[in-house]
Amino acid sequence: MASTEVIKGLMDRISDHPGPVLSAYVNVNPAHPENQGKAYVTRFKAALKECGAPGEVADRALELFRKEPPRARTIVLFADPNGLFEAYRLNLDLPEQVRWGEPDVAPLMLALNEYESYGVLLLDRERFRFLVTSLGEIEEVAEAENPLNTSGWRELTISPSNVTPRGGSSRDDFEDRVEENTRRFYKEMAEYVRREVKRQGIGALILAGTEERTAGFRATLPEELRERVAEEARLPADAPEGELVDRISDARRRAESKREAELLEKARERGVRGVRETLEALQEGRVYHLIVSWPLEGEARWSDEDGVAVPEGSPLEEAYAGRPTRTRPLMDVLAELADTRGARVEFVRDGSEVYETLRGEFGGLTGLTRF
Repeated sequence: MASTEVIKGLMDRISDHPGPVLSAYVNVNPAHPENQGKAYVTRFKAALKECGAPGEVADRALELFRKEPPRARTIVLFADPNGLFEAYRLNLDLPEQVRWGEPDVAPLMLALNEYESYGVLLLDRERFRFLVTSLGEIEEVAEAENPLNTSGWRELTISPSNVTPRGGSSRDDFEDRVEENTRRFYKEMAEYVRREVKRQGIGALILAGTEERTAGFRATLPEELRERVAEEARLPADAPEGELVDRISDARRRAESKREAELLEKARERGVRGVRETLEALQEGRVYHLIVSWPLEGEARWSDEDGVAVPEGSPLEEAYAGRPTRTRPLMDVLAELADTRGARVEFVRDGSEVYETLRGEFGGLTGLTRF
């Protein structure tokens, strides 16, 4: 399976590759009824014919899918007649699309956006677990035990007759010491998390445990990490793997929906909206965060000579009248401009309330502006 680093490297290489290139994203998930009996081979064959891929490229690509065992959810393939043939298997579902022409990397951007790395911290008083979930997979990267060394502490003595501790202060003192020990443990773990978040480029954190424990751990986090806590989940530190995956997935979905709604609220206050206005602001360098509905259809005029879009109805349309331009998919134009202007791209997929708001109120496209 491809890692985040592999996908980013692939995007960099393929984006600069001279076309035409076959770009294929094919859903091969064996759990989907529409893929029974390798039905995706038939779909892919029809898509290859429709997109106009040359015979030698199409034949080699089709042979890969005929021989491929069902062990991934999506296969990504880039190929051309000059030796390019790179296939990647992803354990996540991406929109199925096949194109012959300019390299199509927008679905890879969607994958990195939608499956951004999350750090998951499962904790109680005695145990700490740190997991990272990315690109549809989850991996435990660290585990630690809180060394509750109570030697030398005054022990509680319980009376058999009335089960009352001898001396309430003794119990209070014991609990205070336990909590102080736990706070020290949490501070050590918080420092470890800070280093790992920076090293692995983790975007957000999920805290899991009882309300008391997650609140206690959050208090030990430096401000930079507290701001990254996107969601909390009530989950025991020793939860079985199946429950762990399901609950973390639910927490991620809640966090993403909340974050997307907050972005749209910011766009209402200080953003541009719609294709023309957003394209103009984006290529002027005013947009730092682009929010795009997926799918987003449409095309835009493009000047290869100047590397700019020529939005319909903009002042540039008159300036480029009679000058050589070509038509490109709108998503390709947005991806290239975002890359060259240093804007982050955020995709909102169909099926959510936020998506409907983005489409209805913002025309499917908006951007947060620097000024």
